[in-house]
Amino acid sequence: MADAHQLRTLSHEQRESLAELVDRWWPADGFAHAGSAAMRDERRRQLVAVRIGAELELPVAAARWAELFDAHFATDPWEQFDLGGNDVAWWLAKKRPPDADARLLEAIATAEDARMLSRLIGIASVGPRSDALTDALFSRLSALGPGHGAWLNAVGMLIEGGELGRARELLLADMTHEIRRAVVDRLAAAGDPAAQREQLGRLAANVASGGHPEAPRWRPPYGTSAPLDAVVGLARAALEHDAEVRTFALGLIEERIDDAAQAALAELAAVYAKRYPSLKLKLERHARRMATHAVLYRLPAELADAAAWFDALCAGGAGPSLAGVTRGRPTAA
Repeated sequence: MADAHQLRTLSHEQRESLAELVDRWWPADGFAHAGSAAMRDERRRQLVAVRIGAELELPVAAARWAELFDAHFATDPWEQFDLGGNDVAWWLAKKRPPDADARLLEAIATAEDARMLSRLIGIASVGPRSDALTDALFSRLSALGPGHGAWLNAVGMLIEGGELGRARELLLADMTHEIRRAVVDRLAAAGDPAAQREQLGRLAANVASGGHPEAPRWRPPYGTSAPLDAVVGLARAALEHDAEVRTFALGLIEERIDDAAQAALAELAAVYAKRYPSLKLKLERHARRMATHAVLYRLPAELADAAAWFDALCAGGAGPSLAGVTRGRPTAA
């Protein structure tokens, strides 16, 4: 059988032929379990149909989607990848019909563990997700509790989907210090200011006590949401103790194009520039970026004024004239 790359580079006619094959091999009475030789052959045909459909992301009728959904979650992905693997999960997510909420809600309410819940989150998170589904996911996550193995992964998936506020509420539950810290760090990476303050404070305390923590991996532009005083606190501690995390902290300050960040860099440069000469360069570079940003911010208004002047000039009306242009800004003649 063709590999995944070959399937994705087929012509329209070839795709149509394979779609007909998937339709013909799709089980009429549910997915068969391997038993007799005939059943094993039938099972193989079904799995080939599923693999082709998933790779090509073929349209799926609502009834077939429901059959595939049930079979997918009745299958251990480690034992039967063709039916329980990520490709099928993605196909289910991409082709989720509008009336699938009821089936998803039932599966969420009965999810045996956070590993299964993570798979359900993946399917429910592609495209619009109703409030009822979000409520059900967090309710089940709370019921399963932080002690379950894949719980943290499920929380991370919901945080990546933008559910920062609801994820913060989970911190009220009883959990180990390690798990709480991991949730806070995921929230911080996604731009939650309160979590960022907590993580930055923890890093500063670590550095002050002689530690050398690794810099967090915050995705841009989420660093600009971090409380500036907490960022400066970490930068000061890192500069004082020569910790590598100073690069991260100073980078967060430089990302902000405002007077407060400029003042913070100036303050740090005044104290530590003798030890770290690059601080003066950072301060000068930041000042240039602020000046450039100010010019670009005014540019649309300048261009709009110039366009109005030019339109009036071309129309020959009683508008502004060349003599009325001052510093690139048209004025009345």
